[in-house]
Amino acid sequence: MAQFAADLYFGWPVNKYGYKPFCIGSQAAIVIGLALFACAPWIAPGHEMIVLAIATVIFSAAAGLLEVLLSPITKTIQVPAGQVVSEQLICGDNAKGIVAGWEYDQELVQLGNDPQPKTRVFKTWNPTSHPLNATLYLLCLEGRTGTSTSGEYVNTATVTSSSVQDPGAVLSDDATVNVEAASTPSAPDTSGGSDSTEAGPSVLAARLSGRTLAVQLTGAGSGSLKVTASSKFKIGNRHFRKGTRLAGGTFSVADGTVTARVKLSKTALKAIRAGKVKSVRVSVSTGGKTVSKNLRVQRG
Repeated sequence: MAQFAADLYFGWPVNKYGYKPFCIGSQAAIVIGLALFACAPWIAPGHEMIVLAIATVIFSAAAGLLEVLLSPITKTIQVPAGQVVSEQLICGDNAKGIVAGWEYDQELVQLGNDPQPKTRVFKTWNPTSHPLNATLYLLCLEGRTGTSTSGEYVNTATVTSSSVQDPGAVLSDDATVNVEAASTPSAPDTSGGSDSTEAGPSVLAARLSGRTLAVQLTGAGSGSLKVTASSKFKIGNRHFRKGTRLAGGTFSVADGTVTARVKLSKTALKAIRAGKVKSVRVSVSTGGKTVSKNLRVQRG
């Protein structure tokens, strides 16, 4: 009953005052409820049921408040053979996506996910000759955030491996988002001229193919591509710094997905084949803009 009442009552205060005070308060109430459960025999000897009833109300109300604040979205998709699928999970009107998750069939390749305020875009590649399934998750945080503010936010993604990693292996990467306070939108420009912009390509995957590195791109446009070392490495007695150029070339992408092949230098090819370089940084320049991404080099 207390949980249901919290679901009904706290919806409008969360929208009015923002989620932060209620999120902190719900966690504190859960701790208080659990503490009362544990300490009931010492708080009221002989009257433990009264304390347990109070603890139940507090804990249930806090759990109900969390249900108002947090809501999960789940979706199962099928990825056709040899295709790259882009799928979106979208939170509700007053919600923001905060944590994403996924469960893939063994042979699927995760090409990354694009975090946005309300939407998470998942890109998945099926390199096999048969369809495979993936289940996607997104945890949404309900409630408006109150007054508009500016700030910088850093998302960090980290992976773990059961195998022993070489020194300097890249197991995490950061993405920084600068948020500016909202301003009154200006009227659209009706003076004429071109109103179309060409979107830059997205970098999806990198695979060793003979003496070349095959980089999978999607989007529209053309430009130049540069591949550098994402960490320092050593070949024989020679030491190479992070950022050492490994390959470069040009590309042209029509709407859809294309694989750009760039010839690796002898040093780069030897380092990748020997396992000294396991990931690279691919920088794509087009239309005066540059997009860079760290990719693990796939074999075969």
